[in-house]
Amino acid sequence: MKERFTLAAGYPHPYQANLKLVTAVRIADRCRGQVPTVQQLMQDLGMHRATAYRWRAALRMAKSVPAED
Repeated sequence: MKERFTLAAGYPHPYQANLKLVTAVRIADRCRGQVPTVQQLMQDLGMHRATAYRWRAALRMAKSVPAED
């Protein structure tokens, strides 16, 4: 049977860990107290633009940082 996922360097096997949890911990470790920019998320973690915006919005909500105008 063909596998339905690809293994990226540095990420755990999908059946062994929650990838969203691993991603959240990596973002928290890299950003330490600040909300990263969309460009930082895209470059550091290889996210697509829309995904980076969703993660950034979730981080702002978690830190109670008001949305930028």
